[in-house]
Parts: sequence; C-alpha cells; structure tokens
Amino acid sequence: MQRIRVLNILLDGRISGPARRILEVGARLRDKGVETTLVIPEGQSDLLEEAREKGVRILQLPLRRVRKTKNPIPNLIWICSLLPDVVALARRIRKERIDIVHCNGLAQIIGGLAGKKAGVRVMWHLNDVAVPIPIQKIFKPIVQRNADLIVFSSQAVQSHFGRVRQGLPKGILYAPVDTSYYENGKVEGAGNRIREDLGILPGQKLVGMVANINYLKGVPDFVRAARIVHEEKPEVRFVHVGARLSTKKSLYQEVENDIRRLGLTDTLFLSGARSNVRDFLAAMDIFVIPSISEACPVALLEAMAMEKPIVATRVGGIPELVRDAKEALLVPVHSPGKLAEKVLFCLDHPDDCIKMGRAARARAVKHFDIDRCVSEHERYYRTLAG
Repeated sequence: MQRIRVLNILLDGRISGPARRILEVGARLRDKGVETTLVIPEGQSDLLEEAREKGVRILQLPLRRVRKTKNPIPNLIWICSLLPDVVALARRIRKERIDIVHCNGLAQIIGGLAGKKAGVRVMWHLNDVAVPIPIQKIFKPIVQRNADLIVFSSQAVQSHFGRVRQGLPKGILYAPVDTSYYENGKVEGAGNRIREDLGILPGQKLVGMVANINYLKGVPDFVRAARIVHEEKPEVRFVHVGARLSTKKSLYQEVENDIRRLGLTDTLFLSGARSNVRDFLAAMDIFVIPSISEACPVALLEAMAMEKPIVATRVGGIPELVRDAKEALLVPVHSPGKLAEKVLFCLDHPDDCIKMGRAARARAVKHFDIDRCVSEHERYYRTLAG
C-alpha cells in the first residue's frame, strides 16, 4: 500500500471543529497508510495535549493569518510576511517529503501557495458560511488557481462559495462524530454526576447548549429563550458549555449581565470550557443550538449521536444534518420566542422527543460516523496522490 504524507494546515491553535476532525481522522488514517502532520502557529495551544493523546504529530511554525479587526496593522504585517512565510513553508514541505497539503479555511492561502511552490498536490477544505462577500472575492481566485481539489463541509458552504471553475474537482466532506463514543447508554452515571454538581434535583429537566461564546453561536438568544421557558416552567434549569474567548470579553460580559437582569442567576449556569462534553450531553434532557451561522456543527452531530431531542436554528448546514420534525425541531434565526416554544413542546411531549432522538442517532450513524469520514478522506487523498 502506498504511504501518503499529508500536511494539514490550520492557522488557529484553539480546539475547534476542524481541529478535532483533523486529529480524530488523522489518528485513524495511520492504519490505512496515511501519515498526518498538523501545522499550527507558534505559541501555547490547547491542541498539543490532545494531539499527543491521538498520536498525531504537530508542527508549530511562525505563521500569521488574516485578522477580523478594524486595526489595519496586523493585516499589513500579514501581507508583508506572506511571501517569506510561503517560501519557508514550501521549504519545510520539501524537507518533510509531503505528498499532499490540506488547507483548512478560505483565507488560509499560505498553505495553498506553499504547496504549489513545493510542487505537491493541494486539497482545499472550505468550512465557513460567514465569510463576507468582499473577503470571498479576494481569496476565491487564489483558491481556485492553486487547489487541485476543493471539498466543502456542507452543501451550504458550497452554495456560499459559489461557482467553481470548470474542471476543478470538488466534493462534500461533512464533519464526523464517533457514534461508538457518543452513545448515551455508556455515560448515564457520568450524566447524573454532572446534574448533581449543578444542583439539578431529581425530576428537574436540564436544557443545554455547547459552543464557545462568540457572536455566531447565538448565546444571547439562548439566554432570552431560557427566560421565556422559566416564566412558564420555573423548575427547568439551563446550562451553557463552552469557552470564554479572550477576544470576546465584551460578549461574555453581555451574557452575564443578561442572566442577572433576567433573574436567571440560579437557573442558567455558564460552565465554561469542559473536556467532558459527552458527560454534559448525557446530563441534558434537551439540546439547543441557537446559532446565527453554521457550516457543519460538530456539537450538533454529538447531540444526535447521544439521542438528544434537538431544537436548532434553520441556518447554514444544519438542515442537511437534521430534518425538521424528523430528527429535530428547526426555528428561524434570532428567534428566542420560537426557541422557547419548541423547548416547551419537547418538555410537554416526551414520547415524541424520544422518537426524534432515536431518529437523530440513526441518521448520525448512517451518514456522519467517523469511519465514513475517514474513508472519504482516504479516498480523496489517494485520488490526489495518483
């Protein structure tokens, strides 16, 4: 079997959906003759320990990325450093004898340009439906000129990206979920311990969400929906699981202020970043995803695998993962009233929700299991490697 060396490039050292996909898939690809190396920027990273556990090699290089900021200086520095960074990375690609460069993100052009300069094949993985049109117009021609294959994390992302030049291979590559790990029956005791830690009494229902606190995840809408549900069913409790980002301190403060202002201090808990997300999912009776923008949310796939009743916004790739009234209840974006209405429906119709949860797990196992995602990665890599 031909061995293939893949260099995955991710210009963000945080734990995220793409990072977890790279590590989970990379660990399993070793047995299939594909060696994965993940490149991230220099500095402290939460990914290092997880990569060691998975046995995936990480390289930390002095690479920069485009910043979403009104201050032009960071992006001017990025422009000035682009050429030397590309040259340095191309040299490293040759030294590592890489066969394929796997770029993650539209604006991640350093990897694509370096891969072409080093004479290796480039697979460009697009996973965002929130890229502003002006930014897309700048980077889209670069992607199409340098990619040998474009894969999209959902049909919604492909639609957002627009027409691909004729003759350029493309495909859909959904995020994965390990349905053998995310299985509700395996962690029932851990879920009960989480409920005890949160002070949830026997018989009380727990509604939760999992996401970093940023503007696209709709956390303020979750808080407002919680207030509406609380007015009708004051015994229900709510939990948010996710990191407080250093770049979003004002949003975190806004969320905290809303919780106090709406009288939810003893009702809605901000648990922060947790490594035991599966245990929190086991503790939840209903899972909510109130996002403003999503490509292919991993947290949703995990909740599906855990057979949770799901209430989610009808946005981005979410309707591709779950169908309304079959595997989830979908609502318009920025609609805390509708979110609350569907949560209340789930609370009042437990039998219907059990069926919906079972259907969600069946769909996750059939279409989004990690083994399927690994096979798709291998197929794309071997096609590119010839």
